[in-house]
Amino acid sequence: MRGRLHLTVDGAAYLQMGHWSVLFDLASPIPGSMDNSWVEISVGSESIALHPYRT
Repeated sequence: MRGRLHLTVDGAAYLQMGHWSVLFDLASPIPGSMDNSWVEISVGSESIALHPYRT
């Protein structure tokens, strides 16, 4: 997945991909310098859990 990474004040992070956002549950904090930067995320399918969410 590629998109713009956003960090929130409460320590959460989400990836903005066009009109869609992917919320991350983080194991460790991401440095504040990464906020609003373009990133590519790749993980193995056995390391992902999906949960439905409505905005």
